[in-house]
Amino acid sequence: MVVGLVFLVCVLSSASGTVSQTPTPTKTQLPNEIRIGIRVIVPPIGEYQELSDTYIGFCAEFGNLLGEKLGIEEENVIYKVIANEGKGSKYPRWASLLINEDKDKNIYRQDIQCGPNSSQPIDNDEIIFSMSNFYETGIKLFLKKDILDKYKPNLIGRINIGVLKETTASVQFKNRKNISEKDTRKEILKGLSSDKNPIQAFASDGIILRALLEQKDADGKSYKDKGYVLYPDGSNYLFDNSKNENYAIAISNKDKNKLYAQDLRNKTDEILNSQFKNEWKKKLENYEYYGTDCYDNGSFIYHVISGFLFVIFIFIIVINFFRVLLFRLANNERKRIKWKESLRDGSAVQFLIQECIIIGSQTMSDIFRVDQRKANNPFTNIVKDHAESQVTITQQQGQNLADAVEEIQEILNKLAQNYPSASENEIQTVLGMEVKQRIKNDPDLKHRFLNAAKQGGLELGKVLINHPVVNVTVEMIKGWLESEET
Repeated sequence: MVVGLVFLVCVLSSASGTVSQTPTPTKTQLPNEIRIGIRVIVPPIGEYQELSDTYIGFCAEFGNLLGEKLGIEEENVIYKVIANEGKGSKYPRWASLLINEDKDKNIYRQDIQCGPNSSQPIDNDEIIFSMSNFYETGIKLFLKKDILDKYKPNLIGRINIGVLKETTASVQFKNRKNISEKDTRKEILKGLSSDKNPIQAFASDGIILRALLEQKDADGKSYKDKGYVLYPDGSNYLFDNSKNENYAIAISNKDKNKLYAQDLRNKTDEILNSQFKNEWKKKLENYEYYGTDCYDNGSFIYHVISGFLFVIFIFIIVINFFRVLLFRLANNERKRIKWKESLRDGSAVQFLIQECIIIGSQTMSDIFRVDQRKANNPFTNIVKDHAESQVTITQQQGQNLADAVEEIQEILNKLAQNYPSASENEIQTVLGMEVKQRIKNDPDLKHRFLNAAKQGGLELGKVLINHPVVNVTVEMIKGWLESEET
């Protein structure tokens, strides 16, 4: 009996050991970082912003989500620009996924390549693709509008078309006439602008050609500005939908680390089967078909709301201006007379502009006239009684200051007109006599002048010093006013 139990335990232990030889991947088995190469040929799919050293677009957001699903910290999701726009589907397109690592030389293999890559078989199964795609596109032509107008509707066969070697476009144009295969896009673009053996159109993926159309040169001009267009436009393609391309995520399987590569594929497919993929699919379609900015999400609503708030803001300012203006007219007989005169002689607009300037200056003066000692003092309550004894300009006092400034301006302007050739001393003498005479005719004027000099000496000083003819000081004005008391 005992021997039988021992035998049973041994059998179970052996079976358990056999199962443990093929473990499923867990968070602890996965690397603590992931390297993602981004092809930046189509900005909305992947773009590197050098100034901020950040990546934006579909691939960047995909990478962040993948890192979360793998339990990898955001700073350990490492992006790198993949700029291999050249010689077809094998090399150097997939070089970043196939290179041998040498950490001493800071050479690292990318785990994933994200970009406008079509799912396709790769030799030796060293690269695998996500089972789900993230975008579908078709072949279009990139050409000058005058060429299009001249040769359509039967373009193919009548014009020279450039394609990149070992691409889907080269396969679809195989055995057709007037097709030029090139190693790089640069060669094709050079042929488009050449008079010798010219290439009249560039055939490639619609979304890639949309990005090229929007691309700007050193002069800040896009190909669109230079007269280039896409054909067919909108959501149409040269060939039927059965020949469309499906973009997928490429995953390195270089060292046959199948557990890790398969786990990356599974997590990638989870993301590509979610609402995230659907939202980006719509954004990329709008970009390809109509040139819509993928990053300007909700911009229309934002601009409408911003415009509405701006209109309200301006409305409040206008209402407040007229409220202050009505207050000034109601409390100042001289203002009311000037307003009526402006209505009669057609200068009402000039009157309103002058009032707007005065009210604006007064408002800014009130805003910046802050008791810094009180604002910075942490013991405000202790010195409250003393603070309240400080002179502050109320709305009525501000009104008196504005009126006084305007009245002095009128006197100065009048003297400048009546005595254009008088010396400075003569004008100062006449000005003193004019001020004293006005005080006799309007006793309240002296009170307004003195309060203005005390409360707003700076504003009065600007009026006097900046006048082109008369050069007097605030103290001189105060002296004339106070001499009337003796």
